[in-house]
Amino acid sequence: METEKGVALRPFEKKDIEQCVNWGSDQDMRSMMRPSNPRPRSREVDEAWYTKLINDPGTRIFSIESDNGFIGVIYITRIDLRNRNALLSVMIGEKRDWDKGCGTQAIRQIKDIAFNELGLHKLFLYVASYNKRAIKVYEKSGFVVEGELKEHLVVDGNFEDWVVMSLFNNNGPGV
Repeated sequence: METEKGVALRPFEKKDIEQCVNWGSDQDMRSMMRPSNPRPRSREVDEAWYTKLINDPGTRIFSIESDNGFIGVIYITRIDLRNRNALLSVMIGEKRDWDKGCGTQAIRQIKDIAFNELGLHKLFLYVASYNKRAIKVYEKSGFVVEGELKEHLVVDGNFEDWVVMSLFNNNGPGV
């Protein structure tokens, strides 16, 4: 388990799924999650989705723990070792841990895994343009905006923009 300033990453376990389902059913949380991901979903659908991530060789999924216990999930998926990039997703589900730097610390740790253990060159992500809290965390973590997908998602009957952000490992080996 990787630890930094009270935040640790540990392998995601099936026992964590129930809490993820609970977080995904919360209206505040749903508004910040990927809008194209319909919520609330059933426990069975979430369990199948998380089980798929756990078993996917192209994914590394971790539970985020703080002094308050299990507070979220972070994972890299679509790991492409040939092109040395992967998609990052983060969820701090415990509201009491929002705005306390837990996401930033978890990202710092997963960057180490992605860049130093897996030898990746680039992490990228997608975030709804209205999710200013997440964008701030990503920018603080070194991500830059690569572009926007205009009117890409329908949220509450309105078209919303999707921001594409990336972080490059400029200290790693070249091509």
